[in-house]
Amino acid sequence: TEIYTLSLHDALPIYLFRLSESYPDAARYALQAWAISKEYDIGIRCLESILNNPAGNVMQAEEILRTFQAEISQRPALIISRAKIAMRRNANNFSRVQRQVNDDLTMALDLISPERTDQLSAWRRDVRVIYPRPADTAAYYAAAATRSVHRDWVQFFRAELQISEAGNFEDGIKELNALISGASNDDVRVLSYRLLGTTLHTRQEHERAAEIWKAGLGKYPQDWEINNNLAYVYVRYLGRAAEALPYAEQAVRSRAESSDALDTLGVVYLALGRAEEARQALEAAIARAGMTLSRIPPMIHLGGYYFAKGDTETASRLARDVEAILNAVGVEGPSEYRTDLDELKRKIAGK
Repeated sequence: TEIYTLSLHDALPIYLFRLSESYPDAARYALQAWAISKEYDIGIRCLESILNNPAGNVMQAEEILRTFQAEISQRPALIISRAKIAMRRNANNFSRVQRQVNDDLTMALDLISPERTDQLSAWRRDVRVIYPRPADTAAYYAAAATRSVHRDWVQFFRAELQISEAGNFEDGIKELNALISGASNDDVRVLSYRLLGTTLHTRQEHERAAEIWKAGLGKYPQDWEINNNLAYVYVRYLGRAAEALPYAEQAVRSRAESSDALDTLGVVYLALGRAEEARQALEAAIARAGMTLSRIPPMIHLGGYYFAKGDTETASRLARDVEAILNAVGVEGPSEYRTDLDELKRKIAGK
């Protein structure tokens, strides 16, 4: 949600600090805005930055929440704030307010429209603020699934948690398969196809991942991410570039602004020997990615294009630029980034 009452110059620091999760600084900027205007959006930014910070001033949060007392029961974000305040006020005896907190979490969820996936994702993050331990989160999800009108979403979040953190991988897989066959919400079914395929892919089960994604496209043929993932697994891991092409092309048609989709299309073109089309797709992918880390894969792949053309100078420059980006942001990036970069550097060095 944008802060309409502030200029971009004033509002930007709030978002920058929220993105870096520097909650004390976010709260400072948000409270300065709150002193100027008691708009709802600014109040929510204040509540988030205060209550997501373990050292945040709960009394300040309570004062802001009282400003919207008449609206609390109609606004999910305010209900969540009430739950966080109860948790913080009773940190040493949480069991005393746990039922109230759980009721608030479920009430907030039920107020969210099933089409508002952004709000549903925010709700999931807020649950983790209240229940940081995966086992506690899973226990809450199990209870909420029997009560919430958004049962499909709760079950998806639980499956996601089981696969990633809770140590119940096989249960998570079963949950996703159940959602694929039985969920009434199309967004949940699409996400279940995506996540199940991705999970199998990360476990090096590329053929099974491709089967899941292909089945998903039987139901949702224009989903850009499933098309993109299937194309990438076909071309990179299964050596089936010709089969990958229609899926890569569909991904770009469905999400023309996606740098990931354009990058995959460029990789497919390279594998098929369509060099100039590959260059165009990869350059477009870099342009679409802007200054985000998403520009790294197409830069590496474009380096491969120039190496194949015999232009080792340009290929070397692109490799150095990728290295500089990774070093500047202080991260290694996904393992494939480093693997692909090292492979490009080995080719350039003639090793």
